[in-house]
Amino acid sequence: MPIPDTPEALFEHLSNSSVRDMFANYDQLKPRHRKLIDVLHTELTKGELSDAAFMDCICFITVLWRCFNNTACVQIDRLIEDNNEIDPAWIHQALEIAKVAQFVHTLLNAYDAAPDLTELADESTYHLDTDA
Repeated sequence: MPIPDTPEALFEHLSNSSVRDMFANYDQLKPRHRKLIDVLHTELTKGELSDAAFMDCICFITVLWRCFNNTACVQIDRLIEDNNEIDPAWIHQALEIAKVAQFVHTLLNAYDAAPDLTELADESTYHLDTDA
């Protein structure tokens, strides 16, 4: 399958049947899930979807989640510190944010245990079979 010259053309091309051939329930997915499939399908189309690339996506999303959660933690801490009367809901929210932070930290630690996927990048690259 030839790779289009522009990102717009590429995403138009992604709407073709090959994405539906690979992900039969594509049309039933939530729009945000279809966007993720489109990103992975783009990497597959370019011949750059590998275990290492997939792990990189997962790690990036997790680190981004950690950044957003840290921002929420700072905001709720400031809210609690800057007010004389504390709403119990703020304390509950702070506890929930802390649980998310712990969960994300656990995920990142688990990713550290993954094998060195950079060594496997060439052997584990997935390609779109255009002859099928």
